[in-house]
Amino acid sequence: MVGPASGCSAANKALVEKLFYQGFSGGNMEVLDEVFAEDIHFEYPGVPAGLAGIKAIVQKNNASFAGWHFTMHDTLCDGDKVTVRWSASGKHVKSFMGEEPTNKEVELSGISIYLIENNRITADWVMPDNLGLLTQIGAMAPADLTSKQISPEFLTE
Repeated sequence: MVGPASGCSAANKALVEKLFYQGFSGGNMEVLDEVFAEDIHFEYPGVPAGLAGIKAIVQKNNASFAGWHFTMHDTLCDGDKVTVRWSASGKHVKSFMGEEPTNKEVELSGISIYLIENNRITADWVMPDNLGLLTQIGAMAPADLTSKQISPEFLTE
């Protein structure tokens, strides 16, 4: 049985805020070097593992979306873990997935969980709504769910 949450240190929360507002927003690589451990656990399909993968994503997002910036909507802490519900937005000015720039304002939302040890982020698990972003920039057609209905048998199948 898991006991009550031990809360979050102000230092852990401040570290994640620095990551979002000074590192991810605007793509400051020096901040990424400061907050992430060199051997960070990070895996994401199609990008290098570790800090190299995080930097590749941050650079691509900031190059493709002018004014790319993050907002932290909710922050939950439990001991050495910090969870954030976030959104990022910017103007699509450069190809992101092979498509032409749309010059549209777009928004990406997601949830990230960070493990913090010795004042560094040692693991990063991120769940972004990539489908929503790709639909906004025209890289994927929006799903037509208007004709779909959940049948009463859905829960018993």
